[in-house]
Amino acid sequence: KGAFVGRDRIAATNEIGPRHKLMGLVCDDRQQPRQGCVIYCGDTAIGTITSGAFSPTRMQGIAMGFVSSSFARSGKHVEVEVRNKRIAAVITPKKALLKGVTTS
Repeated sequence: KGAFVGRDRIAATNEIGPRHKLMGLVCDDRQQPRQGCVIYCGDTAIGTITSGAFSPTRMQGIAMGFVSSSFARSGKHVEVEVRNKRIAAVITPKKALLKGVTTS
């Protein structure tokens, strides 16, 4: 679209891709992750929860969060630290949370 300030930076970013992706998470139990909770894969912090709640339909905690692109795969098992305790969760597409699709 022609020359403009920042064009080279945007082109470089588009080639590399995003560093983080917004993904859904479904927890294995009723614990509800909240904004700011850290997402772990093993001992590595891979992301942060942006919003979370308890789903009365699923009887599970659900959340959305930014996850490092290298770990942002549907079905990936991770842990979320809630109140100094790690709970198991599975990364899902955001659409699965919005449409109520189960991950089991």
